[in-house]
Amino acid sequence: MRRLLACLGALFVVGCRSSTDSRAVEFPIVFFDGCCLTGRLMLMSEDGSAQSQLLDLPHDFAQYPRWSPDGRKIVFFRNSENPRGPGGLFIINVDGTELREISPPTGGLVGADWSPDGSKLVVYSGNGLAIIGADGSGFTPLPVANAHPLTWGLSWSPDGNEILYNGSHDVGGFLAGPDVWVFNIVTRESRMLAAQGSDGRWSPDGRRVAYIATDQGDPGNLTVINSDGSNPRILVPKGSAGSSRTDFTWSPDGTRLLYGGERTPCGCAELYSISMDGGESTNLTHNPPGRYSRRPDWYRAR
Repeated sequence: MRRLLACLGALFVVGCRSSTDSRAVEFPIVFFDGCCLTGRLMLMSEDGSAQSQLLDLPHDFAQYPRWSPDGRKIVFFRNSENPRGPGGLFIINVDGTELREISPPTGGLVGADWSPDGSKLVVYSGNGLAIIGADGSGFTPLPVANAHPLTWGLSWSPDGNEILYNGSHDVGGFLAGPDVWVFNIVTRESRMLAAQGSDGRWSPDGRRVAYIATDQGDPGNLTVINSDGSNPRILVPKGSAGSSRTDFTWSPDGTRLLYGGERTPCGCAELYSISMDGGESTNLTHNPPGRYSRRPDWYRAR
């Protein structure tokens, strides 16, 4: 009763509000939509029937957007078709306000994911990883020196103890990769989870990892593996309809994967959904030729 009265009283001041933004409930999927290197950050309903523009990027493209745990903000890496254009990590409110760059003194940050409590971000910095505050403060390098320079997917485990990143390993004095690596925040050590793969992402329960496996130098096999490295299974093979090449995300209940894939002969990229049990993929975007939807992230309450 006291809680109800407090909420009713607050309506006369600032209003009672859920800890999750309503747009994250209505449009739980964020993705990049565009042509070539320009486009928009978009929000979409879980069945693909409704979309809403979050941010227009007429001369830029966005990579690796990630929902904050409270559903109120999105962090993404912004790149530009103009080498002198804006680039780097940005955060935007889910209502499209307060676009701001995260600019710690070191600069040069690419890729990011939120800590489970939303107070920090893990980022790539050179060939290593670092943790920073969500406002860009408190830059803290992690003892990782093998981050791969070409792909920037990151995933912070649901329990907060481990981070998936794209790394390299030594083969006769030469660096091979990318591979899926796990950094343990408690032990401060890294281990390779899967060779020849990238952009690993934890399942919502932390028991599995999905990643894009590489076959003879060509990425495309959307694969799921147990978090201990056992039982790898290809869910979407390279070369199949909607073959995954542009990142993916878990559904909040862990029963499906939503991924970006090319569709031929239209020359476009779509967002597809597939059950963890396999079967046919469902196309959610139905793009015209020359239009690309990629880099999805599906919000889940935490």
